[in-house]
Parts: sequence; C-alpha cells; structure tokens
Amino acid sequence: MVSPTAKDKGTIRSHSVWRFYLQQFSPDDRMIFALDVETSREYRVSIKDASVCKDIYFLEQELSENDVFFIKRLAGKNYPLDERDEKNIDEIIGFLNNDPSPFMDMGEEGRKFFKSKIREYIGDNALRRNQEELFTYYENNFIPLYEKLLKKDSSFYNEVINDKNALLGYMAALGFKTSNFLHSKFFDLLQRIQSEYGMDITNTIKAREGLKNGLKKMEEDLGGEFPFAQERYFSIYYFIIFILSQYLRTRKHFQNDQMYDALERNAEENFPQYKGIFNYKNIMAMIVHYQTYRIGVNFVDEKKFRIVFLETNTGAKFITSDQPIINTYAALQTEKAALAHHELEFYYPLSPDLAILFTDRDCYKDAHTLTLDKQSVDAYNDLIKKSCLKTIYSKYPFSN
Repeated sequence: MVSPTAKDKGTIRSHSVWRFYLQQFSPDDRMIFALDVETSREYRVSIKDASVCKDIYFLEQELSENDVFFIKRLAGKNYPLDERDEKNIDEIIGFLNNDPSPFMDMGEEGRKFFKSKIREYIGDNALRRNQEELFTYYENNFIPLYEKLLKKDSSFYNEVINDKNALLGYMAALGFKTSNFLHSKFFDLLQRIQSEYGMDITNTIKAREGLKNGLKKMEEDLGGEFPFAQERYFSIYYFIIFILSQYLRTRKHFQNDQMYDALERNAEENFPQYKGIFNYKNIMAMIVHYQTYRIGVNFVDEKKFRIVFLETNTGAKFITSDQPIINTYAALQTEKAALAHHELEFYYPLSPDLAILFTDRDCYKDAHTLTLDKQSVDAYNDLIKKSCLKTIYSKYPFSN
C-alpha cells in the first residue's frame, strides 16, 4: 500500500523501464543516448528522465465489484479458480484499493473507517503509488537474477524447471512471498495511521507478530513439510513475473487503446448484459499483476520455455528502448492480426553485449549461448526499433 509519506499533490513520474536496467546502457551510469524514431532526433537524456511517464499507473478510482467479477472470469477462463486463487486475487485487489478486508477482519464499519483514515492521512490521491510499489517489488526480486544473467548463468531457471516440485514452488511463491509482502505493507500502513491518530496499536502489533512467527515457522519447514516452498523454485516465479510485467507495464501496452478495445470486445462477447460497466484501465492493472502469474503457470507446467543467451563479439552492439522486452512473434508480423495464444517468444537485451531469448522453440532446446554476427545483431536491433513506442536507447551514439 502507498507509502504514508507520499502525500501526492500533482502528477507522479513513473519509470516504465526500470532505472537499474538502463544503467547497463549508459556510458557513465547517468546519461544514455536516445533516438526519437518518429523525428530521427538524437539526444542524450538522464537515466532518471528516460522512459518516464506521468500518472501511468494511477488508478483514478478503485476496482469495483464489477471489475473484480470480470477479472475473476477472465483469470478462470482456461483453469478454474480455486480457493487459493481467489485469495491471491483478493489480496492484490485489496492492496491496489487500500482495502484492509483481505488482510484483517475489521468488519464493514471498521473497513470503512480505516479507508476514510487512509484518504485523510495520505490525501485524495491515495491510489497513486500502489502499483508502483508492486513493480518495485518485482524489480527487487529480479535484480539478483539479472546479475546472474549478466554472467550468463541461467541455472536458476533452466536447471530447475524440470524438477517435479517446480510448478508447486512457482504457485507457492505468490501465496507465500508476495502475500507476505502485501500483508507487511498493510500492517505498516495500519500501524502508522493508528499512531498518527493516537489509536491503540496493540492488536495490530499482535497481528503483525503473528504473521512474522507464522512465516518464520513456515521458513523453518521449507524443504521438509513443504518441499516445494524453496527459494530455488521461487526464482522461477520472480523471473517470469518480471519478464511478463515489464513487457506489459510500458506505455505502449499499458495505455494502449487497442488493448482496452480488446478487453471491451471480450466483455461484450462474454457478458453482453453488463455492457459499459467495466473500467478497463483497472482491469489492465490486474492483468499485469495477476494474469501474468496465470500465464506463467502454463510456462512452468508445460516445461518447454527456457532461457537462451545471445552474445555479440563482432563490434555490433545491442540497443534497447521504451519497450525493452518484445514478443518476437508480434514484432515479426507484417499485418495486424491476432496472435495465437502459443505464439510467444520474449527477447530482452540485457546489455550492449548480451541478450536473452525466453523461448519454447525446439531449435533452441539444447542451446545455452549463441554468438551472433553483425547481421543478426542488426536484425534484433531492428525488431527493438520496430516494437518501441517512440524512443530507442544505446550506450553509444547512434550516429556511429
């Protein structure tokens, strides 16, 4: 939940591409070369200002019961939701809505009172930073994996994905790690508000200690009673959630009218009686934060996707953009047509010298690293340029 120090008055500047990543493409960790693909204007920009969007993750209103209805129907389309799935969805929605009910039973009057105190304490824009907190959580979990990838170490995924407990471990990461993060954020905010208004915080402290003790006991049992609940399996979750959320959280996808139109068509086809009652920006938020997890279940269950490194040692360098992760199937399309659900292959340049494919193509099933010639590097750079919204980035001047 939003930091109580963030009493936002104006717009919120959000990075749709994380800053730690952009530093890999900077010659001095501060500035990066940029090229506007629409005007061909080349310039240098500070990393703190690159891929910045205003209010991109700001929910203007809470997710409504109607939005939740649509989200749960969408999430359960291919695989029915069980009680655990319902709980996971409710916790994420509660976090985005600043709603305490998924985290602590306060009764309806207590829930309304707490929500009113959030608005009073944080301000009118209480929903502004919640999504950004989740994206920061995904980034922080991905950083250790990103550092391994830069060393061409994919063992955290490729050598674990075939374990019999991989799928259960992947699912446990949402119910264990992410749920813990959401609960901790809630109790932190609750305790701060209660302290601010001179309320008794005894029960909150007890509840928080109970959560910590429960988690400690569970961690002590990892590998024993819960053999699937191990960090080696959680890493699969951290990797997939980051890749899919970074793919979708950019301005190209997150503020895409075509995406909203597709959701609207889906609603009209499946729920014609509810036409006009859904908020598609809210629903898009839940697609990024929950539907990505459901897609990942398919990846882990099928065990076909793997990480393949692409390196260049010919002098040609990889570039990146305001859409740093691309689906090569979509990028190679010559006509705008709906992709089949299985047409997914993600390309992600990690640095000027190294990139990855997250792919299920048979031709890559035994590959670890492919060394590309200049023509192949240029081809991937062209896909990045074609797939960006407006700006591509490089460690070196484009004029070179």
